[in-house]
Amino acid sequence: TRVAQDRDGRSIEQAIAAVAEHEQSLLDARDGAESAVVGHAVASWLREQSARHGRPAMLQGASEHFQRITSGRYTLELEAGSADAASGAPSFLARDQRDGHLKPVGHLSAGERVQLLLAVRLGFLEQDERGLTLPIVLDEILGNADDERAAAIIDAVLGIARAGRQVFYLSAQPDEVGKWRA
Repeated sequence: TRVAQDRDGRSIEQAIAAVAEHEQSLLDARDGAESAVVGHAVASWLREQSARHGRPAMLQGASEHFQRITSGRYTLELEAGSADAASGAPSFLARDQRDGHLKPVGHLSAGERVQLLLAVRLGFLEQDERGLTLPIVLDEILGNADDERAAAIIDAVLGIARAGRQVFYLSAQPDEVGKWRA
């Protein structure tokens, strides 16, 4: 009796129409979500490409040196959109390639900071050379480095020397001389 009444009252047709309407709304929501995901992916790719290709040559070179000096562990980035509160200048960040996290310079170990500063100085030096290969003078840069980081720094500096750059290393520490000889 109720089915017959519902047929006559058109409630089944209305329910079918409501189901179709809800299905269409779900399809529209899915299409919107797909567009948002694709848009986010494209925007992320464009930001990455802009950061990679729009970076100053000095920063690109410094990042490559930092990655080489840290045996691939870190790359160097410039903090975008904010500045160091004390100086008003942008600050460097180290991106840990193991987990993708960004570390401010203050959160790096003393040895890692030496590696970062060496990389930045090399980046600046290469930017200003204009065809000349200037020598570099290093003064006790192994002083705060543990044995592993000291070995990485030495390997990086030797690589720089092998590439044709003259390197002067100054130290009054006999243990540093031993590390270089080893």
